[in-house]
Amino acid sequence: MKAKIYFSTLIFLVCSIANVYSQRKGTINIGNINASFLSYGRLFLYQEASFEVPKGSNRHTVYASGLIIAGRDQNNQIRASASRYGQRNDFYEPGPIDSITKLPNNPSQWDNLWCIEKSKIESFIINFNNPTYIIPNEILTWPGNDVSNNNIKLAPFNDLNSNGIYEPRTGEYPLIKGDQYCFFVNNDFNQLTNSQDKSLGVEIQTEIFAFNQIAPLGDALFIDYTIINRSNNTYTDFYMGQWSDLDIGNPVDDFVGTDVGRDMIYGYNGDNDDEGISGYGINPPAQGIIFLNHPLSKSLSFNNINSFAIFENDNTDEQAHFLLSGKWADGTPLTFGGTGHDPTSLNFCSYMFPNNTDSAFVGQTWSEETASNYPHDRRVIGSTGPLVLPIGDRIKLSLAYLYARGTSGNSIAELKAAADIINP
Repeated sequence: MKAKIYFSTLIFLVCSIANVYSQRKGTINIGNINASFLSYGRLFLYQEASFEVPKGSNRHTVYASGLIIAGRDQNNQIRASASRYGQRNDFYEPGPIDSITKLPNNPSQWDNLWCIEKSKIESFIINFNNPTYIIPNEILTWPGNDVSNNNIKLAPFNDLNSNGIYEPRTGEYPLIKGDQYCFFVNNDFNQLTNSQDKSLGVEIQTEIFAFNQIAPLGDALFIDYTIINRSNNTYTDFYMGQWSDLDIGNPVDDFVGTDVGRDMIYGYNGDNDDEGISGYGINPPAQGIIFLNHPLSKSLSFNNINSFAIFENDNTDEQAHFLLSGKWADGTPLTFGGTGHDPTSLNFCSYMFPNNTDSAFVGQTWSEETASNYPHDRRVIGSTGPLVLPIGDRIKLSLAYLYARGTSGNSIAELKAAADIINP
């Protein structure tokens, strides 16, 4: 059995015993993607890898992924929260934050994901006045409002009478993106495994959606995070990022890279044959993560043996902020070339393995290949910032997970061409 699968199953069981919430699963399985995620925000790892593409192939390009945020409060104290492999998940508390008490509001009722297809909404619009029509449960129970918190709006809906209250029996319905859509909400008030960490006091509203289309749109999964500052702190030097354990089929023969101009981090096979029972075979695909509404400011990549770089369950808030702001976990700035970790170098840079796309190093190329690296199991972090997140304000991070496969080579050219269509 693959070691990663054993490890993830173990931490899943430990978390299931240790925590009161049920870790409900949602799935997007439209277009060419079949991907699952959990109600506390961990993406694509549900006992085993679950980002399957093409759908039905039993092949996967992403093992796990999640959100990282960090910033400084008024006392210059760094606060960070992250979704990681399992035990160390700072967004484990489900539900919104009460606007008055600044505490989680009835978390047990929010331990859920609300998923719906566009076709059901279209059918509702046509038929809701028909006395024989049975309104689908997904529409009746849509979390349009937090009814115990002044009916604050949550999941988007068509408010036909403009009263701010979701009323499906009057013909109001969910407003979704794409052809299949999931919504859930959680927060970082219950950091279960590391008491020294300091939560930011944020609410995260997550939308995940996809399109029933041909490639490249049908090869993409979209994620919108809305991060709402419910604390009494204004955060400066604030970063939002996404970490991913990209496994292109066989997990131990991969490379990663950054395309600066396309705001994309990506993974690809280290050669033109992805061997093994989990591999894609000859001319394997590439998998990208595109920052859609904020520029990609920093990127780092690492494996699970670099002590100066590792991002795992025991990182401190300061180390999380380092990694989001273009430094290694030991505080050393990223440097251009080689391993990217050279304390004697002054060639500070923002992007790891950008090939020839980093405009700060015109005419220079830095990739896994030029560094003479050996293909292996890779992780990658992309981030945007620094930003300011005032008290009571909100900020959105929009991402696209994009798959592409060509007929020759490592599919990077096909991935970049598809990215230009997805994010022109």
